[in-house]
Amino acid sequence: MAVSASRRRQPSRTSGGPSTVGGVNGWQDDPGDSLPPAVPAELRPVPDLSIAPLRMRIDVTPAPAAGAYELGTPEFRYWSAAEALERGATFWRQFLPEGTTWQPGEELRVLLDEGEDFNAFYDRNALNFFHGTAGGRTVFSGESPDIVCHEQGHGVLDALRPELFDAGSIEAAAFHESFADICAIMAALQLQSLRVAILSDTRSDLSRSSRLSRLAEQLGWAIRQVSPDAVDADCLRNAVNSFFYHSPEELPTQGPAAALSSEPHSFSRVFTGAFFASRCRIGRRRGEQWRQISQRIDQRFCPARDPVRPRRRGNDSRPDSGASGRGTGSCRCTRSLARITPSGIGRRRLRARGYPSSRPGGIGTAAAGHRGRSGRRWFGFGSQQRACRSRLCRGSDPARSYRCW
Repeated sequence: MAVSASRRRQPSRTSGGPSTVGGVNGWQDDPGDSLPPAVPAELRPVPDLSIAPLRMRIDVTPAPAAGAYELGTPEFRYWSAAEALERGATFWRQFLPEGTTWQPGEELRVLLDEGEDFNAFYDRNALNFFHGTAGGRTVFSGESPDIVCHEQGHGVLDALRPELFDAGSIEAAAFHESFADICAIMAALQLQSLRVAILSDTRSDLSRSSRLSRLAEQLGWAIRQVSPDAVDADCLRNAVNSFFYHSPEELPTQGPAAALSSEPHSFSRVFTGAFFASRCRIGRRRGEQWRQISQRIDQRFCPARDPVRPRRRGNDSRPDSGASGRGTGSCRCTRSLARITPSGIGRRRLRARGYPSSRPGGIGTAAAGHRGRSGRRWFGFGSQQRACRSRLCRGSDPARSYRCW
């Protein structure tokens, strides 16, 4: 869907100008709970919140001039929130049906500081943020991109499915919270700097807890100063968790963060964890497919794989350099690929096990989605096969009330 852009508004200038005029400072995902911040603010392009659909307006008069302001200033909080809001809106515009608007209308107001509270909420009139003091520090919920994009996610879902906003269901309320957390995660993934950092920190294993999965670390730290067991030990909520679905009627209405309860924020972690785990599995499957493609290309085009040509080593131009054995299997790049390729992957062995090679995506895809004789779905290849452990899957236990998704 084509996005119509209106003329960029020129914000009014205030005293105490910015240090630079080439962009604005903003956080990747959250300020964090350490001082000074472990991840410094980054310079980003000047955001424009006047683009429709999903037009927004931060209710500050006059608006500060665009620039890279010092941390802790109202001007920095203004542009950090504006940058996060634009990032989230840009992501969702590509999926919205034509004619989608906010519930209040074409424009949604953003109120950055509505008083003292460790909270933020969306009420169909505006996005509301607050500030609070704990441990000698003042924390602004509107400064965290995680929280800003979370509340924006409530507004997006309300624009798409307004019937869920007042639904008399714990699961519907929990899904609203989970969708908002997912919006924060997807908005953070739009930054290449964060993607590179997360892959480095997790060694490409996104199923590990990381800054991507940990939401609102700073606000979580502030709440722990008042109520230590109300939130997770290192954040407000973590998308990497081990919670499984249970009927809300079987759960307590309240509880510590370490246990699952029917309170919507607590119960939402089941849905968020399932989403995050599925994204990790998709990434792993694609990685395995690319490894197999690389291996096939190597086997086809690498000279050392040609049985007609003898093996060559280093700069030696002699046919064999005294080395024994056939040329096949002597390629260094093939040996390095073999180290990272799961054992048991072979065209003959996969066909012998009944994997159809004619399915779209080739043998690798067929192996990843093969259903065994017991009817359970298997993931992985060769000796690394394992039964489906989806937290929402019935599996082989009919007593479990999980839906296979």
